[in-house]
Amino acid sequence: MDMRNEITKLIQNGYINQEISEVSKLNWESIIRVIEDNFVSKKSHKDSMHWAWERLKKESYSVQISNEFDSLVSVLERLLQNNDRYWFIVDEPGNKNKQWVYDASLKSIITVLKECSFFEYYIVPKDYSWLLVENHHNCLIGTGLIICEMKKLTQ
Repeated sequence: MDMRNEITKLIQNGYINQEISEVSKLNWESIIRVIEDNFVSKKSHKDSMHWAWERLKKESYSVQISNEFDSLVSVLERLLQNNDRYWFIVDEPGNKNKQWVYDASLKSIITVLKECSFFEYYIVPKDYSWLLVENHHNCLIGTGLIICEMKKLTQ
């Protein structure tokens, strides 16, 4: 089952309710483009967000997350605002050219991460001031204004 179907099932089964919605097919590409323009170096127009954490334009900072889910939740809750909405970009495992874009709350993002099989993902605020990604190495990488908050986690 692909990530989009997994998330759709969570919504249909009432795990998330109205706190997450898939961005329309008319809008997702422009959101990805703004994120790429702000944060990701592209060598070719064919480059996607897949492993974009290896091609960040600006300074980045990383925090190693333990394999325990509670550790990840704790870090996200310390970094992100509970009442804000974010762009939640889900990387489709096994398809480096496919990402799903959602408008989501922190609570819904945590539910998706808890209930779905592992995948890489990006979280970006609506003002595009930073980017946060968890990669397949359980490393949380940030760039932009979130770096200051991430550094506080390790002090």
